[in-house]
Amino acid sequence: MAEKFNAFIIEHRFKPIVTMLKDIFPSIIRRVASKKKIAYQLDLLICPTILKRIEKEKNQSRCWQASSGGNGMYDVKHGC
Repeated sequence: MAEKFNAFIIEHRFKPIVTMLKDIFPSIIRRVASKKKIAYQLDLLICPTILKRIEKEKNQSRCWQASSGGNGMYDVKHGC
């Protein structure tokens, strides 16, 4: 993410801070508006990137088992 942002502002990076911000502000606003438009078109409650991560974590956690130890304590073991 940082590499993308740095590439995005490369031509403005060496200007004084206020000038740099004035120059990149319109581009950032357009980018946010386009991302918002795409997000409204999705018929999901959770964004696709997060859904992919949840699926990955779900598959990795399949072999772990939790058992109650009482008093709100749990024992977690790798069970595969």
